[in-house]
Amino acid sequence: PYYPSQAFPGSNQGPFNPSQSNQGPYYPSQAFPGSNQGPFNPSQSNQGPYYPSQAFPGSNQGPFNPSQSNQGPYYPSQAFPGSNQGPFNPSQSNQGPYYPSQAFPGSNQGPFNPSQSNQGPYYPSQAFPGSNQGPFNPSQSNQGPYYPSQAFPGSNQGPFNPSQSNQGPYYPSQAFPGSNQGPYNPSQSNQGPYNPSQSNQGPYNPSQSNQGPYNPSQAFPGSTQGAFNPS
Repeated sequence: PYYPSQAFPGSNQGPFNPSQSNQGPYYPSQAFPGSNQGPFNPSQSNQGPYYPSQAFPGSNQGPFNPSQSNQGPYYPSQAFPGSNQGPFNPSQSNQGPYYPSQAFPGSNQGPFNPSQSNQGPYYPSQAFPGSNQGPFNPSQSNQGPYYPSQAFPGSNQGPFNPSQSNQGPYYPSQAFPGSNQGPYNPSQSNQGPYNPSQSNQGPYNPSQSNQGPYNPSQAFPGSTQGAFNPS
């Protein structure tokens, strides 16, 4: 049966002929856009079902073939944007489940692999912004639970580790703004509770003999006198 709509647009090929040996059913929507390849032929050995939406955009790779040994299910959204890497293959030994949102933005690192020994669960929000540090690994001995909000802004200090001997609970709001002092540690002998509103004073320590309760509102307005000390 011949229907002109089945001829190749812009070509000199004759009408569709299902009796030719190198042709299976032909539908123009299955031809590669902008290429010279003939019609889709599901009976050719190097082809599985072909759907143009599965071809690599902007590449010369042939149709998706789930029967090729180096391919698992392929979905373009899983290819690395702007890279030449082939489709995602969960059967390759160096890959676990891959989701692009877990790749390091702006880096060449391969997909997230939870089966690699140097990786625990990885979430990009836990990587240090603007650094080259690998993913968060709670199984590394120098790391406790890590939350970026606890890292010192603008510093190179590693993640918060409550198991290190020189640290107690750490909250960034307690660090001295604009200083290099480490995190607040209530277990250190020279510190009591620290309040950032006492800006140029060291941590307030009610156990020191030269201090009583301190209230900034008791300082002389317009003077350089320190805090009020009733003792």
